[in-house]
Amino acid sequence: MKSYIQEKALFFKYLMSYVIILFICIAIMVFFVNNQFIGVLKDELIANNANTLNRVMYIVDANIKQFDSIQTHIQMNRSLNPYYGLNDPNLAIDAQRELGKYLVSNSLIKDMMVYFRGDSFIYSSTSSYSIPLFINQAFRYSSWNEEDFKRDINSLKVPKVRSAEDVIKYDREQSRIVTFIFPISSFGVDAKTTVLFLVDEQFFTKIIKDNFGGYHSSIMILDKNNQVITASNNAIRLSADRLIEYLGSNENHFTQTVSVDNQKMFMSVLKSNETGWKYISFTPVNEVLKKTDGIQVDFILVVILLLVIGSIVIYFNMRTNYKPVKNTIDYLSNQNKSLISSTRIASKDFILDSLLKGRIHTPDDLKQQGEPFAISFRNPLHLVIIVLLHTPHSIKSQAVPELLDQFESTVNLFFNGYVREHLDQKKMVCILSLDEIQSECLMAELDAFQIHLKEAISIQTTIGVGNVYEDVKIIPQSYVEASAALDYRLVKGNGGIIFNDELSNQDDSLDSYPHKELDILKSLIKQGNDLEIEYALNNIINYMKTCNTPLFVARGLCFDILNIVWRTFAEVNKELLLPKGEYPNASMLAEFETIEELTNLVKNFCSHICTSIRESKAVKDQSLINDAASYIQSYFADCDFSIQNMADHFGMTLTNLSQYFKNQTGQTIIEYTTNLRMNKAKELLLSSDSNLNEISIQVGYLNSSSFIRRFKQITGLTPGQYVKEKKK
Repeated sequence: MKSYIQEKALFFKYLMSYVIILFICIAIMVFFVNNQFIGVLKDELIANNANTLNRVMYIVDANIKQFDSIQTHIQMNRSLNPYYGLNDPNLAIDAQRELGKYLVSNSLIKDMMVYFRGDSFIYSSTSSYSIPLFINQAFRYSSWNEEDFKRDINSLKVPKVRSAEDVIKYDREQSRIVTFIFPISSFGVDAKTTVLFLVDEQFFTKIIKDNFGGYHSSIMILDKNNQVITASNNAIRLSADRLIEYLGSNENHFTQTVSVDNQKMFMSVLKSNETGWKYISFTPVNEVLKKTDGIQVDFILVVILLLVIGSIVIYFNMRTNYKPVKNTIDYLSNQNKSLISSTRIASKDFILDSLLKGRIHTPDDLKQQGEPFAISFRNPLHLVIIVLLHTPHSIKSQAVPELLDQFESTVNLFFNGYVREHLDQKKMVCILSLDEIQSECLMAELDAFQIHLKEAISIQTTIGVGNVYEDVKIIPQSYVEASAALDYRLVKGNGGIIFNDELSNQDDSLDSYPHKELDILKSLIKQGNDLEIEYALNNIINYMKTCNTPLFVARGLCFDILNIVWRTFAEVNKELLLPKGEYPNASMLAEFETIEELTNLVKNFCSHICTSIRESKAVKDQSLINDAASYIQSYFADCDFSIQNMADHFGMTLTNLSQYFKNQTGQTIIEYTTNLRMNKAKELLLSSDSNLNEISIQVGYLNSSSFIRRFKQITGLTPGQYVKEKKK
């Protein structure tokens, strides 16, 4: 009966220990998730909101930047030059035509006007107006009177933006307009021309709505003077003083929590480097964080369920397996005792194994069990190191005893300690005993030990070092630390000594993760630049070595490198196939001990594909330029021909297409098109009876005056003079 009670007590003792362990693990997990993952999720949601605001800023800046290009074109446009235009009787017609071209190519601008300072008229794409007629009837602004209007268009020296305001056009159409005023000067003299761009406020509100659809955020756009240019439809109303108070002295990007109408909000502010405008979003805190609140509730319910299910599973598992396990343990215990009594080596390994597993708790227990086998630690401090042998093959079992003797002899030249074989045959575990002096100069002692060991066994080694402890029962912790330090050779490389202290100072955050360097690597692979690829890879390696990168981050970064190399190559040239064994893949991570070995593989692979990419790119470049030339030859005589239409046809931006064409042919698209038109015109002048208006249209000019001016500019003769010269 007593034996039965003792057996049940032991059963429930172990049952409760497992349940407590389960509870501790779940408690740690709950604490970690709440303090780490939930916090990270909150930061991610806030950062996502800021990124959305940044996207709005980028879209607006990109569109506003077009105004600089248009005013540069106007400055170079003879038809809109005050020195020529004011004396031209066709000024109004020419101005309407030229301004109409800009409107057709830019959907952002609702209307635009040009004014030559000192003139009594202002010209738009549809008509010309006297100043009073324009401001009092044609475009009646709610807060821009005739006097202020005249002053602005005649004396403004720097560009100005008027906030969104109601504008009534001919007492019929009313809309809110943001007006951009640009004074244009030539060759550094005072401005002679003023250009007005009228942009519908809906352009800005649509961008805001498209990007902030997920949150009920209130968005404002401020100019350089902190005046509100425009705001979202649901924008909160703040006084100018209150807004300036929120902005404070911060100049660039920041996010802070503010209180607006007794409601806490995240206020994100971005300042554009292009325009100097500020983009501000106000998002209710409870709306941003409600996602995390829901996750927390679900997580707590799952944890409770896991705890209940885990306890039930442990109970039934203990009932099923307790007896055979107990019998097995008893059997192994008897066998171990038999082995201890029969062999000294096995006994020594058993005691050292007990030390590493924490079965020996006090120096007295160690002395009692170790003395019969001459195992004793003379010094008060204890340390575990693991030595990795860099051999191409596993060590043969026959050579292990001799190698252990060489190891132990070398260890005892520098320390008091013992050595046992690791489960991995290429590793040796050393339990060392140190005094205070040795502890203080441990690095020097281990350096000398490693050098002497290499001389003794003629094998290069890497050593992982745990922390020094006084308590015998903490030796297992030093063993775990030594294992972790040795694994960190992935970052530190082979052949050195790695201390666990180097791991304890690591920053587990991913804020400095080299996303930029990875993006650069991807871009360089697409360009086929193998020298720059090697430089980029070296930068990533230096990041891991100098930033004290955690092991899990280093392994993830190695995977990202392999993934980027292959996926980028597949994107650039899907038709190019390599032998199956040459494809990089995630399984290769297990084959490398250091990042240098991985990097060498990536460099070799990139060298191969860069050559293939460059060859493929050369063929594609020639094909594209031939297609571009064929397109121009097909449509140059069309009056509606434009570079923008051509860029849309080839799926490129106007700037990229123009630069690419000039780089490949040595001439611009306009020059190439003009040459084709002039050659065609010369042929028609000499071989057809068509008049100049007909010939102008046949070669792509809407009117004969433009054709004659261009023909004379190219040939030095008018069409009539050219015909006479040829007939002579």
